[in-house]
Amino acid sequence: MAKLKAADTVSLEEPPVVPSNSTATCPYMERYAIEVLVVGAHDEPIAELAVELRKSDTEALASKTDASGRARFEALQKQRYDLCLPTLDSATWEVVGREPLPAERARSAGNATWRAPAKAPEASSPHVVVQGECLAEIAARHGFLSEVLWNLPDNGKLKELRGASALLFPGDEVVLPALRVKTQSCEVGEAFRLRRKGAREQFRVRFLSGDGTPRGGIPYLLTLELEGGAEERKGETDGDGYVSEPVPPDVDKVRLVLGKEEPQEVYEFQMAYLDPLDTISGVQARLTNLGYPCGEVSGELDSLTRRALRDFQRDHSLEVTGELDDTTRKKLEELYLS
Repeated sequence: MAKLKAADTVSLEEPPVVPSNSTATCPYMERYAIEVLVVGAHDEPIAELAVELRKSDTEALASKTDASGRARFEALQKQRYDLCLPTLDSATWEVVGREPLPAERARSAGNATWRAPAKAPEASSPHVVVQGECLAEIAARHGFLSEVLWNLPDNGKLKELRGASALLFPGDEVVLPALRVKTQSCEVGEAFRLRRKGAREQFRVRFLSGDGTPRGGIPYLLTLELEGGAEERKGETDGDGYVSEPVPPDVDKVRLVLGKEEPQEVYEFQMAYLDPLDTISGVQARLTNLGYPCGEVSGELDSLTRRALRDFQRDHSLEVTGELDDTTRKKLEELYLS
């Protein structure tokens, strides 16, 4: 990262004589600007994110990024400042670019209104997981990377219990530590590009023909249902039959239309609703998604679930018992993640 320029020195020479019929601007009255662009892991603009410019420990300007991910601070005197994203943990963002502003954007007018900096959120009581939440979504909502929460010693018991951060169960508790504040030193007349890291997950589903061969090269239309509206994407299944797309952690539902011509295949996926494999509801969901319907996901080892288990065990050369033994669970895990 480039070093900041040395502070301007004050000249002790006699000031130049200014003719009485002309005017000159006092350099101490000139005002400047600093601009910020915040993007995500895939260079998408991040809107409505708090950005703060700090003049001292007690003075700051607050702003939020617009729809294009930009924020601008104006009416600044020529001195050094600190940039901060006060609602994000220090591990969650980084500076990926800085450059001088064009002359027409480097200067501004007016007077800035300085206020006390935002108070950093303190550690909260454990977050209790509800159906439809995953660790990535919880982490993104509170300004953390999911791996920071997952590797927190206070979450060690949860990590040992679940094994994978994507598979939480309603009632699980996730400890949220205090945010670690980070600042970036800056000067007036500069533009910064900041990146929020890790706020994307991967949607991945595979399509196979009846004989088990991959269905590659099939066009699809993917619709993501997000809090701020729907987002559509087009593509084709790859050579192994996969649809693989990065998605925001807060996506609630994915609708996938396979093929361009009739009859099209339509699939809907409820995101973050898959329970862990050590629960009966998690086993029922996997069996159903693999083509062994269990009826309603009830969390009870009922007759329909036992029949689905027997069919699954028979098709995969396992001992046909209709029971949830370790061998059956392992085979379910192997097939569901392959």
